[in-house]
Amino acid sequence: MTAPTAAASHSAERSVLAYHEAPCQEHRNAVVFATEPIIRSIIAKISRPADVLAQPDELFNVGVIATLQALDQFDPQANCRFITFAYPRIRGEIIDFLRRLDPLSRRCRAKVAKERSVRERLSQRMGHAPTERDVATEMQVSVDQLH
Repeated sequence: MTAPTAAASHSAERSVLAYHEAPCQEHRNAVVFATEPIIRSIIAKISRPADVLAQPDELFNVGVIATLQALDQFDPQANCRFITFAYPRIRGEIIDFLRRLDPLSRRCRAKVAKERSVRERLSQRMGHAPTERDVATEMQVSVDQLH
């Protein structure tokens, strides 16, 4: 954990304990403020599509909501640090949000990636852009299936 993230983690732990001792909006805000560097760190590590809704500020809002949900579910008596509990939930919510933006299924996205890889490989081997028939033959599918 980097120094700013470690400091944020300690600050978040103190804020979470304060919230559970005296639940109020001020303490909830303190938790969000303390976890901001962690949320931004998560966003920086995730590759994002070029969608307008996938901008860091929008993803930050998703992270804040996930943080508050984790805060409400967190049990300080469970012998677990809040950041350890919240991190996968925040990251998961951000990834789920990005997946909802993607119109293609994971299977379809994998097929598109394979087709691009084959095109690139053929282009390098042939010295020019391959035809659809070349790509289909290499992938062992028909041109209709390629489409």
